Amino acid sequence: MATKYIYKFKLPKKETVTEQVEETLADGRVALVPKTYEKEVQVEFGLKKPSKSQKDDIDLSYKSHFSEAIRRRVMPIAELQKQINDRDGVFSKKEIQRKQALIAEYEVARLKLEKITDAESQEFKDIIASLQANLDELDSINQKEAALYNQSAEGYAKNKIIFEVLALNSFNLTDAKDFFSGDDLEAKLERVQELDETGTEFERQALKVFYAVISAYFSNDRLTQEDFDKALAPILKQSE
Repeated sequence: MATKYIYKFKLPKKETVTEQVEETLADGRVALVPKTYEKEVQVEFGLKKPSKSQKDDIDLSYKSHFSEAIRRRVMPIAELQKQINDRDGVFSKKEIQRKQALIAEYEVARLKLEKITDAESQEFKDIIASLQANLDELDSINQKEAALYNQSAEGYAKNKIIFEVLALNSFNLTDAKDFFSGDDLEAKLERVQELDETGTEFERQALKVFYAVISAYFSNDRLTQEDFDKALAPILKQSE
């Protein structure tokens, strides 16, 4: 059975290559001489869709992490939500209006970006900059809600399984190998943290896309390749 993927994407990577090329020497002889140069290659990645058996494991893992959170006296979301409602919600009216405006502005800019073919044009760079600023502001607003959710038992358990699936199901398809090396889950999770802290720019960019995709997948598992292509266009084009 063919492997199914949540999402596949490509990122450019600069590699140093040494090749033997023919060169005419001073005495007229033709010889093979090593030449080293830098070239850009496209590396393909894929986030594998969990199989039925893995989904069963995920359910068990989620329940285990949820129970662990409860033992640590972390509140379930229902209790946390009651506290939030007692404080008149997470966001102020102004923040709600600003969030709605940012989402609308992002969609307009994204549609403009799709029509630009020259990645070196000033218009392209300006739109990329505005999209990034838009995402940064949206992120700062959403962090208020996310911070509260992450403090819940459900949030604790969900974050645990997101990183577990991220560590196990991320692949470098070009090199036909796991993106996170390691003999077991614990070793792979350590590799995730290592790349996040000390990985190359290329590795951190791939990690950023993987994490964005797996997080979105656990919120909506019906998202398609096309959905992710549109949502991640600013990030992927910025890498070109």
